[in-house]
Amino acid sequence: MLVSNKRRYCIFVPMIDYLDQFDYVETDYMDSHIEIYSPLIGQYVIEFSYLEHNLNLLVADLISDRSHDHGYIITMKMKMYDKIELLERMASHGKFHGISELKKILPTIPKLKAVNTFRNSVAHAVWATMKPSGATRTKTKVDSNSGVWFQNKTLSKNVIKSELKKLRLVTDKIMDLQI
Repeated sequence: MLVSNKRRYCIFVPMIDYLDQFDYVETDYMDSHIEIYSPLIGQYVIEFSYLEHNLNLLVADLISDRSHDHGYIITMKMKMYDKIELLERMASHGKFHGISELKKILPTIPKLKAVNTFRNSVAHAVWATMKPSGATRTKTKVDSNSGVWFQNKTLSKNVIKSELKKLRLVTDKIMDLQI
């Protein structure tokens, strides 16, 4: 925590590993825990697909009250983040096809973005790099000062279970808005 005379504030610094020369990792931890993590990872990815499907349906409903064709034509190549942004713009606008309570979704938008970010971490993690603490490589970055470095996130069993609960709540909220 950094402390200033005027305010106290925290800066989140992601766990970072710097590439020294060669990228070798020990897979012992994940090798011995794969049976525990595989169902949790799979469950998160599958339940996220439920959320994405329900978001697709909601956006399609908002675009046309006659069929989902137009909605799917618009969203079929969009990434999840873009669909969330579209929903946010639609909700900010107001009423669509009888969904007068659409503005109620606005407080849920940051939660949608958060579960999407977590899903990307789960889907793109280098699971072989997991340490007993749960620290797992989720991104590789390059900069001129540090060279190649790896961003890690904690993806322990408890974190995934907690994120599953958040995902289910957001999915329920999206389902509640469907026509």
